[in-house]
Amino acid sequence: LAFDAAGVLWGVENGADRLKRADLGGDIHQDNPAEELNKFDGAVGTHYGYPWCWTEYELPAEYGMGRGTVWAWPDTMNTFRNDDWCRTNSRLPELSMQGHSAPLGLTFFDKNAVANGPDEAFCSGIGGTFPSGRDGDLYIGFHGSWNRDIPTGYKVVHVPFDGPGGSPIGEVIDLFWHGGNGARWPSRVRPVDVAFDRCGRLLVSDDGAGFIFLISFDGTVSPSEESKETSEFSGKSSSDQSKTSLWLNAVVLCIAVLWF
Repeated sequence: LAFDAAGVLWGVENGADRLKRADLGGDIHQDNPAEELNKFDGAVGTHYGYPWCWTEYELPAEYGMGRGTVWAWPDTMNTFRNDDWCRTNSRLPELSMQGHSAPLGLTFFDKNAVANGPDEAFCSGIGGTFPSGRDGDLYIGFHGSWNRDIPTGYKVVHVPFDGPGGSPIGEVIDLFWHGGNGARWPSRVRPVDVAFDRCGRLLVSDDGAGFIFLISFDGTVSPSEESKETSEFSGKSSSDQSKTSLWLNAVVLCIAVLWF
């Protein structure tokens, strides 16, 4: 959960597992249900779907009705609580994301929250503040899948908004992810929460390897380039590298592995 600049609460939802519906192609769990980004600004009692309804991410072409379409969950589906009921009674997500990404922590970048006054000299000295053009944008930690044939997630994504307190525009953009083969990190990194520090740099916690990553701004790149231009930095080994957008640097801030 996170509040935007207008004081509106937003949240992410992890879709259920093992989704099968014979009338939609049988086993459709690889990409469905979609993970959801929801905006909680409705009246008390607004229904967001769970546990009777789910959101499409990608269905076979002959069955699908498009990303974001709401369907009834097979185990609770009946003549009353069916697809039509779900579409009439459920609030649509603001954004439908790849199934099994497992979104957890989220945070908005607020340029007005970046330190000033007594802390201004400190932050100017270390640099790394995210650019003001990202003001109001959302960042989400994807913990990663466990039951998808091709793993997905294990990264941090950037969700562009049309302005502070506004709405998402376009799709999610990978910001920080494993740079080797596949989504999983050999060192078991699994992002959990994200938060900006007082200097406008992004902190990422991880409960797989026990790292805390610090992501900071370093350079410029257009929004269209951000999703495709990458630079690598050394991880624990050559087979365990991470990637960030070209305009970012990322470092392991500390290791906090506890053994019990």
